[in-house]
Amino acid sequence: IDLPLLPHKAAGGGQRVFFERAARGGRGLQAFFSSDLIDRSSAPAAQGGRGREAGLIERTVRGGRGRAAGSLGCEAGAGSGFLSGARQGWAAGSSQGRGDWHRWRIRLSGGFVAGYSDPMFTLDVYLQEQAQFVEAELDRHLPRAETRPHRLHEAMRYSVFAGGKRLRPILALAAAEAIGGDREDVALPAAAIEILHTYTLVHDDLPCMDDDDLRRGKPTVHAAYDEATAVLVGDALLTLAFEWMAECPAPPPYTPNRLVLELARAAGSQGVIGGQIEDLAAEGKHIPEEALLQIHSKKTGALIKASVRIGVMAAGGRPEALDALTMYGGDIGLAFQIVDDILDATSDTATLGKTAGSDARAAKSTYVSLHGLEEARTRAENLIDNAVLQLAHLHGNTAPLEAIARHILDRKH
Repeated sequence: IDLPLLPHKAAGGGQRVFFERAARGGRGLQAFFSSDLIDRSSAPAAQGGRGREAGLIERTVRGGRGRAAGSLGCEAGAGSGFLSGARQGWAAGSSQGRGDWHRWRIRLSGGFVAGYSDPMFTLDVYLQEQAQFVEAELDRHLPRAETRPHRLHEAMRYSVFAGGKRLRPILALAAAEAIGGDREDVALPAAAIEILHTYTLVHDDLPCMDDDDLRRGKPTVHAAYDEATAVLVGDALLTLAFEWMAECPAPPPYTPNRLVLELARAAGSQGVIGGQIEDLAAEGKHIPEEALLQIHSKKTGALIKASVRIGVMAAGGRPEALDALTMYGGDIGLAFQIVDDILDATSDTATLGKTAGSDARAAKSTYVSLHGLEEARTRAENLIDNAVLQLAHLHGNTAPLEAIARHILDRKH
């Protein structure tokens, strides 16, 4: 079993630890282990899901894929609690009498299902804390507005600190955490990812590109300054991103230049820039789904996937962890763009912080125009489900990555 025993505070104030052994192939429960004293050598509490002891959780596994099936029952100390089944082996639980919500994770690893509660994790708090960490790093390394040339550096800082979710650098930090790494090792690479992402937005908004005057609820750089300044701001941020990344040699087992190489591949003609030109060429045309997939995977997905990969490599993660998170990053990257298509068609400018309905006005092919809202949503959900399954291969704290993936589906902007 590849997870540590973690305590769960029961309603009566005691602590219990459980592990469940489950069968592949949908056979259900094999054996339970429960402990009042957090003792790894406790005796089996029940066989085959029959019978119940305090702290014992009963569940079945469907299809040998680690998914919880139906409802789950448990007793916790002096009080009773419940768990409700969730897709891909996740459920939310509470202990009555305390009101604390727990995240329960079920992981299939080598034929075992391991469960634990993490009552301290809250996605909103996590995102806020990590965004503050990233912004402090950005502020520390970006030239001050007073540095000559003043107008350029002022506009660079305007674009970088105009708001934003900081999703890509946070994904890099969370990927490092998922393999047991230290976010300090990923701090400057994460900041480099964010300013490169900002450059793509500055150039994407230009009149010769998507011609948008609003970004993150504020005037875009060419609207706040002028078009020439916006071009130079994007150029400066792009160049600075590679300067920062070049200062961060990758640790073994990777070659020292691997991080900067990863960023270059994601940003270049086979990545973001290639996706942008194909997106422009597709305006006013009906394109097949395969072509749309290529555009989305490059323009949006490439940098999201690279963010996760860079987080793993900067923290010295093993190649097998890199493989798993490459799959995760590819799936959430495509899902992110599909949700963008949905929001562009259904939301409003005030909520999005950018001009709504721009895809329809530019006659762009999107997952919504090709498949409709319902099918687009289903495809995004399936991608997120597949992404979360990849986390079972990791040994660190993967709760942030799972929660971020689910958040991508539910975001409003």
